[in-house]
Parts: sequence; C-alpha cells; structure tokens
Amino acid sequence: MAARPDRTEVLTSFEGPVLVLVGEEDVLSPIGEAEHMVVAHRTADLVIVPAAGHMSPVEAPAAVGEALAALLERASAD
Repeated sequence: MAARPDRTEVLTSFEGPVLVLVGEEDVLSPIGEAEHMVVAHRTADLVIVPAAGHMSPVEAPAAVGEALAALLERASAD
C-alpha cells in the first residue's frame, strides 16, 4: 500500500457521495490520512469508529453499518 501512487485527484473529481471511515486506533491508515481524503472531496463525510483499528467492520459492525446506511441514504437522495 505504501508504494501506491497518490490518487487524490480521482477523489477530487468524483461527483458522488463519499464516506471516509477510519478506526480511531487504526495505525495502518491513520486518521490524518482519512482527513486528507475528506479535504480532497468537498462533501465527504468522515466517520471515526471509536475503539476500532484497521478492521473496523469486524471490530464494530454496528457502527460501520450505520455509516454505510447513511451513505446509502445520501446516494439515494442525489
């Protein structure tokens, strides 16, 4: 993952709804990187899952499910 090129321009030009979800304790993809993605997309939502690491969907499935449901609702409204 570290060797991949920066693809921020793809996110910047995407016109659909965006959810950036990160575990509060994620050391592989830290909150700072998530915040960078949110800044790159003007309407992105940032969800920080408390007490979760890199495997947020496994560690906190209810919180991740709620965030995905909200994204689906946003996508359906557009």
